[in-house]
Amino acid sequence: MAKKRPRRQHAARPDPVQERLADWLFLRTLDDIELHLKTPQDRYSLLGIAPLLRKLFVDGDRLVERVNRKSRLSLQFVTHEAVRPAVELGGETRFWAQGAAVIPGHDSSPLAFCESASAWMAHITGEAGGRPLRVRDIIKHCAHVEGGVHLGRPSSVQEAAMFGLVHALLDDNLPSEVLAGSPVGALSPIATVSLAGLSTLRDAVRERSSGA
Repeated sequence: MAKKRPRRQHAARPDPVQERLADWLFLRTLDDIELHLKTPQDRYSLLGIAPLLRKLFVDGDRLVERVNRKSRLSLQFVTHEAVRPAVELGGETRFWAQGAAVIPGHDSSPLAFCESASAWMAHITGEAGGRPLRVRDIIKHCAHVEGGVHLGRPSSVQEAAMFGLVHALLDDNLPSEVLAGSPVGALSPIATVSLAGLSTLRDAVRERSSGA
């Protein structure tokens, strides 16, 4: 007796309401990031960027990828290669991050071209605890350990090293250059590069949303 062939599984059709919702959420999230970047950047306001970046790039069904399934655009995030500074923050914690140096044109270090959102999240932007520190690591740490989304315990060597700096960074009168060199301070330039890399997708979503 001939065996029956298994039924072919058909991919579920995209829900048009969910697609419109994703587009709307994507545009509003980028607007919210821009608003954070325009307001005075104390530690608390900077932490508010973490859940927005997490929503776009880190969460399970990443919003950037979900929205780009229809447009299928090639995304490029332009930044600089990480160059170890002469002085590291935190002594024994061995932490340093590019900070504003991720923004192209900030200095003369070589440019790095991240050809996808995943490549941008994997970009090495420093070191913590003797291990490479990626853009994704900073976003997750600020969201899940330092309180951007909720307070939590460090779950990696990098997070433990970054958390070791917190006690010295809770002063509301902290000099801006010290805050800028911290994990939370790195969120602002990361957001700036992210907005630039998403500009073409943002335009495409705006166009299709206006005609919906």
